[in-house]
Amino acid sequence: MIEYKVRALETGAAVDVEEVCNDLAQDGWRLVSTAAANAGGVTVRVWLFFEREAPPLPDEAIARLAAQFAMAATR
Repeated sequence: MIEYKVRALETGAAVDVEEVCNDLAQDGWRLVSTAAANAGGVTVRVWLFFEREAPPLPDEAIARLAAQFAMAATR
């Protein structure tokens, strides 16, 4: 299973973006896309899109999620 995360920040320095990427990489997150918009002056609003492989769930947790999904699908 793949997990996704989006981080948004306003910055005027590329080093801030690099720091966020490096911090998340330590937990297995991989940068897959970016978007940016001028926030006025030299400040930029940046969105960073990450993904990582989710750790496998124990069989019990998978069964519980399957039961919840089945219940929701029958309503």
